[in-house]
Amino acid sequence: MESMKARHTNVALSLFSVIVLCGCPSPKSQLKDLDSAVKKMNVPDATILSIQDGASLDTLKGTLGIAAQQEFTIATNSGNYTLIKCPFHEGESYIYLLFCGKTLLKMIDSSASDPNTLPPAGMAMDQIKSSGLEYADGWIVRSIQKTLAAPAMTHAQIVDYLKPYSGPPSDNNLPPFLVNAVMFAGASRMNQDAQAAIVSMQKYDGCLTSLGMSTAEVKKLYGQPTRIITTKDSLTIWIYQDSRTANQVQGYVNLSVVFDPLGHVSAIYNDDFTPDAWKKPARANP
Repeated sequence: MESMKARHTNVALSLFSVIVLCGCPSPKSQLKDLDSAVKKMNVPDATILSIQDGASLDTLKGTLGIAAQQEFTIATNSGNYTLIKCPFHEGESYIYLLFCGKTLLKMIDSSASDPNTLPPAGMAMDQIKSSGLEYADGWIVRSIQKTLAAPAMTHAQIVDYLKPYSGPPSDNNLPPFLVNAVMFAGASRMNQDAQAAIVSMQKYDGCLTSLGMSTAEVKKLYGQPTRIITTKDSLTIWIYQDSRTANQVQGYVNLSVVFDPLGHVSAIYNDDFTPDAWKKPARANP
C-alpha cells in the first residue's frame, strides 16, 4: 500500500511538472514578484509609527502610496471627513486614519467602526449630508457614525496594535514541502491578481475625487461607471467595480461616487463602506 508521504510526494511532483511543462515562469520568480506586489499593498510598521497628528492628506498619500486606500469622503454638520485604511502585516489587519478636510484628525482602531456593537453612552452621532445611504444598508450609516466618534489611539496603543499575532498556530496537517508546492503552483495566478489589484487601486483611488467635483471631472478621472443608480430625490450614484482581484489578494474595487441634484460630488465610498445594495445590478429609482 502506498505510504502517505509517497502520495504527498507524487502530488507535489505533479504540481511542479505542470509548472515546468506549461512553460510558466520560475515559481521562485513568481513568488518574488508576488511578495513585492503584496508589500506595495501594505504599510510598514515603521511608517505607521512615524505618522504625526495634523499631517496633511496629500503628504501622507505620497508617503504611504497605493497601500493607503480611501474608504469614504463625506460632508457632515461638523465638517468634511475622509477615512483612509492602512493595511499592514500582509493585509491581516489595518488601521484607520481620519481626516477633517485635508488634516489628520486621529488614528483609529479598525474595530471602532463595527456596526454590530453598541456605541458608548453619550457618543454623538453626526448627521451625514446628501449621502445616498438612506437608500442603502443601515449598518453603513452606523459604521460611519461610530468611526467619526471613535477615540483616537495613543502612540502606545498603536505600538501594541502593530504587534504580530501571537496566538496558536493554524491547524495545517500538510507537510511543509507540499504546502510549498501548492504555493508555487498558484503563484502565477496570485501574482497576476496582485498586479491587477495594484492597477485597479491606482485607477480607482477615491482620494483623486473631491467633494464638489462635476460629473465631467469624475468621468475624466475614472471613465464611464460600471452602472448608475438614480434615487427618488434626484441623487445620482456612479459605481465603479473591478472584481478581477477578488479571489486571492486584497484590492477588490467598489468605488461609489454620489452626486447631488446639481451634479456635484456629495459623497464618495469605497471598499468596506460601499453598501451591498450598490454592488448588485442597478434598479431605477430605488
